[in-house]
Amino acid sequence: LGSLDYTLSVAAPVITLSPVALPDGAVHAAYSQTVTAAGGTGPYTFAVTGGTPPAGLSLSSAGVLSGTPAAEGTSSFTITATDAYGSTGSLNYTLSIQAALIPTLSPAGIGLLAFLLALGGFALLYRRMG
Repeated sequence: LGSLDYTLSVAAPVITLSPVALPDGAVHAAYSQTVTAAGGTGPYTFAVTGGTPPAGLSLSSAGVLSGTPAAEGTSSFTITATDAYGSTGSLNYTLSIQAALIPTLSPAGIGLLAFLLALGGFALLYRRMG
């Protein structure tokens, strides 16, 4: 009887996350972006493992980054996906939250708007009477 030495190598699967970049958001506007994983064996769970998402946003274990951003700025954070057997894949994200676009009117613009609204009301009244 004899013996032989064998070497067995088992490689962990490569897990990749998508998308590779997150779309920008806006202050006080609802935000929702799903992060998905490929490679390994599902189901996957997702977690923020470094940095912090923008204030007002959170990541669900299903990979949905959602909420309403509370302030403008840029945040950098890492999302990690873990497969059914404990293999992981991570991706670093940078998410920019822009200032809300709130239309403003000058006093002259407010006066013009009031005039046009009143004119529209008179036209509607005239049409009903005539």
